[in-house]
Amino acid sequence: MEVVEETTEVGGGEEFLKNDVYTAAAYGDVEKLQRLVEVEGCSLADPDGIGYYALQWAALNNRTAALQYIIENGGDVNAADNTGQTALHWSTVHGHIQTADHLLKEGAQVDAADMYGYQNTHVAAQYGQTAFLYHIVTKWNADPDVPDSDGRSPLHWAAYKGFIDCIRLLLFLDAYSGRQDKEGYTPLHWAAIKGNLEACTMLVQAGKKEDLMVQDNTGLTPAQLASDSNHQQVAIFLGNATRIFDRLYGGSSQFGKLSKLGHAPLLWCTIIALLATYMYSVIPGFNIWNLSLSGLFAWLGVFLATAGLVMFYRCSRKDPGYVKMNPRNSRNIRDDEPLLKVDLGNPALLAGNWSQLCASCKIVRPLRAKHCSTCDRCVEQFDHHCPWVSNCIGKKNKRDFFMFLLLEVSAMVITGAVTIIRTVRDPAAPKRFGAWLNYSATHHPGALSFLITDFFLFFGVVALTIVQATQISRNITTNEMANGMRYSYLRGPGGRFRNPYDHGIRKNCSDLLINGYNEDVEHPEQPSLSALELGMIQMASDRAL
Repeated sequence: MEVVEETTEVGGGEEFLKNDVYTAAAYGDVEKLQRLVEVEGCSLADPDGIGYYALQWAALNNRTAALQYIIENGGDVNAADNTGQTALHWSTVHGHIQTADHLLKEGAQVDAADMYGYQNTHVAAQYGQTAFLYHIVTKWNADPDVPDSDGRSPLHWAAYKGFIDCIRLLLFLDAYSGRQDKEGYTPLHWAAIKGNLEACTMLVQAGKKEDLMVQDNTGLTPAQLASDSNHQQVAIFLGNATRIFDRLYGGSSQFGKLSKLGHAPLLWCTIIALLATYMYSVIPGFNIWNLSLSGLFAWLGVFLATAGLVMFYRCSRKDPGYVKMNPRNSRNIRDDEPLLKVDLGNPALLAGNWSQLCASCKIVRPLRAKHCSTCDRCVEQFDHHCPWVSNCIGKKNKRDFFMFLLLEVSAMVITGAVTIIRTVRDPAAPKRFGAWLNYSATHHPGALSFLITDFFLFFGVVALTIVQATQISRNITTNEMANGMRYSYLRGPGGRFRNPYDHGIRKNCSDLLINGYNEDVEHPEQPSLSALELGMIQMASDRAL
């Protein structure tokens, strides 16, 4: 689509307005329009020398007063230029919602198409005008999935241009991601050709395995097109996505079902095996049955590890905070179903928070929620998906996860200390380290193997525990730490990182440990004092002295 930009300038020493209705319309000069029409008899219904109408120039530059005057004095709201574009098309280029509303109220056709078959939804997608697209679809029932003359829908154009918010909105509005244009390309093909990894990720996440296997007219899949276009990162991602779909949605195959368990069974067996080794090889060396202090200390490690296993089970089986899905999610949609009804008054959408739209779950999710591609669900206060517990860590199970880590670290410290004491205090054990190590391998092989395994696991678990404790004290998630600059709610003045949910270490920790979660309540930001106010405070201080 050809974009016509405003180029004339007005002001002292600058180029004066030309004496025509088209320039006056572009600048919104209603007085000049009135003089040209009412005094000089100029027409507002005729195009200029290159076929453009005064109404189009007013619409492009959001001149609503001039727009209304032109309509009232002979301007046709559906007049098309030599490319078939109307004033509505031109208002879409810059996303002028107020102008579009004015035109539509005056009878403009919402489905008007130019010579290429572009309707205003195509133009909005081509220029990344997400708010305009949302408004025109939800208020004026524009078709978000209509194909143009080449068979390309707005989703094709958004994927090609890489406008992520537009892609997210169109998928949320049930735009068909499997539509093929005249070349056999789907939106995913176009995103792959352009090498837009984020667009590919969104389309894959909201789509099906079949979308990855669709071939164009030359027999190429999106992954092959990405490779041919030298976008190796995208090609690798699409290849991995196919294998992930096979693993997660492998039908009734036993392998597919077992793969969803993750590493939880392995971790469970490892902890049980370590406990059994400890109880068989270390504890019998203490006089435990007379309830001596050393015996109780040795059994404390078993108790803590067992309590950790309980928390591990709770964390694995518990709902991490799944957001309720729309029954018409993308996995179950039929082609003959009507479009999803969107809540026009949703505050998140009215504020332009498009990242809260989930194209997979078909919901407007809470601000701190995120869609987990492994669980295929949105999770409140999403922290991360932990393969070792085979579950997401989120709002409802983060305390269980942290308690599991804390209990296991404590158990590892105690059992490791007990094991060292057990082997060192052996009367026959030599004093030199090398000789002691050989002696322990011969006489205490179980205790030594437990100690080595405990030593190597300890540092990883401690590091994870410290990271989680730090984030809990700040009321921030792992996902937010890793992607802080992607979320507008974590950006303060000047684009600097700001966590609005940090209420101080004491409250952050007490809320999580006592209530089980932190509320998504923003901490009121203290208004900064102006230079004038600071000066007045300083003057008052000086007078007091």
